[in-house]
Amino acid sequence: MFAADGAFLPDGRFVTLPAVPGSLLAEGFRRAALRFLVKNEALADELRKRMVAWAIPAS
Repeated sequence: MFAADGAFLPDGRFVTLPAVPGSLLAEGFRRAALRFLVKNEALADELRKRMVAWAIPAS
């Protein structure tokens, strides 16, 4: 896996992007994992919808 914390401009300069909050990354991963499970028929979509609605306590 390759990840960068910025992007290259057309002139070749690298611009650092602001940090993404961990909670936002975690929520995105959670939703992607649930979609993956539904797509692969390992989880019912109705259960996915209920799980997405659950409130996750802040860490």
